[in-house]
Amino acid sequence: MAQEFSREAAVEQVVQRSRFIGCAVRLLHPPGELDDAPLARVRQEFPGASHYCWAYRWEAGQERAEDAGEPRGTAGLPILSVLQREQLIHALVVVVRYFGGVKLGRAGLFRAYHDAALAAAAAAHPEPLVPVTRVRLTCAYPAFDAVRRWLEDLYRATRLERPSFIFGEAVHWTGLLPAGALEAAAPLWERWHGQVEWAVESEALAVWPRADAAPPA
Repeated sequence: MAQEFSREAAVEQVVQRSRFIGCAVRLLHPPGELDDAPLARVRQEFPGASHYCWAYRWEAGQERAEDAGEPRGTAGLPILSVLQREQLIHALVVVVRYFGGVKLGRAGLFRAYHDAALAAAAAAHPEPLVPVTRVRLTCAYPAFDAVRRWLEDLYRATRLERPSFIFGEAVHWTGLLPAGALEAAAPLWERWHGQVEWAVESEALAVWPRADAAPPA
């Protein structure tokens, strides 16, 4: 199942006096040739390093890795392998290296970059992506309490914050619902026939973090 980072993270490891800092970044849009902003932000946070090696994965098959001056296949590839194995998408991992004076060899470099990427990915607390629907609801005031309780029950099962209601001549609400939630609520719609309307704005995959899952520290 595809996963996304639920937060950004940076984890440092020291190998033979070299510092390897794995930085996990959640991408908000396809990078193309890699929009330099996320990478520039890492460079600014960790200036003066000898290498900034990275890999990103937007979707399966839309991915890229960069050795950034390390021997070919020893840096970008092991970082990308972590993203692939963990089925991470919309994800960028940059491993910053401050050279400590000891050469690690190809196998040592591969292992160091892999381990730094793996630690960063774990610290970014990946969450599975599930089908969700963005819905716009409108209800008459007599049906409001029933609709409010229904939404509260849905969001109680997640760590997401429920979007607020907008009050006017009717009550309006726009937010994400898990796929199938509208169909499962058929008895509610029948009970308030004509007083509740909805429109599906979009369908996608998104994180729907369970309330019983430990939040990132």
